[in-house]
Amino acid sequence: IMAAFVTAAIFFIKGQPVLQRIGLEQGLPNATVVDIAQDPKGFLWFATKQGLCRFDGSRFISYHTGNSKLSGNELNALLVDPQDSKLWIATERDGLNLFDPEKRSFHSFRHDPRNPYSISSDEITALAPASGGIWVANYSTGVDFYHPQQRNFSHFNAHTVEGMPSG
Repeated sequence: IMAAFVTAAIFFIKGQPVLQRIGLEQGLPNATVVDIAQDPKGFLWFATKQGLCRFDGSRFISYHTGNSKLSGNELNALLVDPQDSKLWIATERDGLNLFDPEKRSFHSFRHDPRNPYSISSDEITALAPASGGIWVANYSTGVDFYHPQQRNFSHFNAHTVEGMPSG
């Protein structure tokens, strides 16, 4: 994963691009930003090594393990769910989170070795939208597919897909 240092952001106000400098001085809790997502309301979400931040164009709201139910502060990826505009948050070692901005609530998905339908690893590297769900990539156990109706995961790896290389 490539880290970037945020020094500027481009917003679109009434269809016109606006360049604005944002960083630690404006309240970003960490200068290492690993991913950025924009939700349908126009808020920018930043995944950092010290938690999640929402930027509304003038100020940051930070979410971390000390003030929310976010499962970990070291984040890797973000995805705004195209179906319901909730925010998926991938952590380095602490599983997957789903944030509902309307309720300001987090739901965590953690690996449970007793449950074959839980996420296969807590080390999430990337997220991608898919028809009918979300793809979740991780460091060493392949790729998972999240089924929102069942609220569970299918696993795609060397054990479940013939010919797929192991990590």
